[in-house]
Amino acid sequence: MDDSPFHRLRRGDCFLLFTLMRMDFTVEGFDRRAIEVDGTDSTSAVEEILINGIGKNADLLMANGITFCGFNLCDFNAISNRVGIPVITVTRKDPDIDSMRRAIERHHPEKEFALEILSRSSPSKIELPEGKTLFANVFGIGLKEAGSLISRAIKTGLLPEPIRLSHLVGTGMFKDR
Repeated sequence: MDDSPFHRLRRGDCFLLFTLMRMDFTVEGFDRRAIEVDGTDSTSAVEEILINGIGKNADLLMANGITFCGFNLCDFNAISNRVGIPVITVTRKDPDIDSMRRAIERHHPEKEFALEILSRSSPSKIELPEGKTLFANVFGIGLKEAGSLISRAIKTGLLPEPIRLSHLVGTGMFKDR
């Protein structure tokens, strides 16, 4: 899962893109949900996909970070608990949580809501083969197992293939928004 491009200074929406993929890299389908830039609706959009959309067949959710469309923070801990599947979020770089907190405090329309979700973010370093590293938040799964799944899901580049494909689809379809 990843978000589509959006204009930071223009209010409105952007999309969450989902790729349903087997661990053998067979793509089963794509889906999307609109969410508000800097809003509070990403959690409900992800739950909608996992309960009623293409994700109802998913055993695991991998996402590119916890923030989408600016600072629309997704509560993956709640999603994992409510939907009953593990969630792994990955980023290429160690997120600067303090800078994120300051930005939310200055600019987010729902500061308390966003800060509560951010407080549950505790990214861990994942060592990948060939000396590569990612940072991951894990919910409903152990860190060691998550690292193994991340490694298995990388086909090319550094990101797991479902995230990479979601990013490519989002960029290709919505780059002019």
